[in-house]
Amino acid sequence: MVTGVFRPERTTRDCDMVEVLPEDLAAKVEEQGKRAAAELGLDEAWLNSQASWFTGVMLDGWKERRQFIGRFGALEVFAASRLDLIALKFYAHRDQDVDDLEDLAPTQEEARRVRRHLERCTQKGFSWPQIEPAIEFLEAYMGYR
Repeated sequence: MVTGVFRPERTTRDCDMVEVLPEDLAAKVEEQGKRAAAELGLDEAWLNSQASWFTGVMLDGWKERRQFIGRFGALEVFAASRLDLIALKFYAHRDQDVDDLEDLAPTQEEARRVRRHLERCTQKGFSWPQIEPAIEFLEAYMGYR
């Protein structure tokens, strides 16, 4: 998609905002997203902040790794880095995430970094029952323990 890490025909139905600064503008940005949705025939929630808690799944330093997409008036848009996308995909491991992992083709080193990070997510407020399935999926997907 926009970052070039997925195949060109890969599409998504939404755009997740993980951080809006200043924070008090998040509701205004979502409202503008709803207006755009009405004009373009998109789902009303195509632009949303429901995934903002995912920042805990992204590896430390995600802000420094994020990819600048562009400036649109006063709005600056960034995308998650390849490494952070890999972490998010292993964490969620839905059917579309498995497809995306095929495109991303994580290396063993990337998978090891993500695994170590997932183990530490309990220190960020995630419970072990939230993290364990992601680690088990990562190990099975990468073929190691």
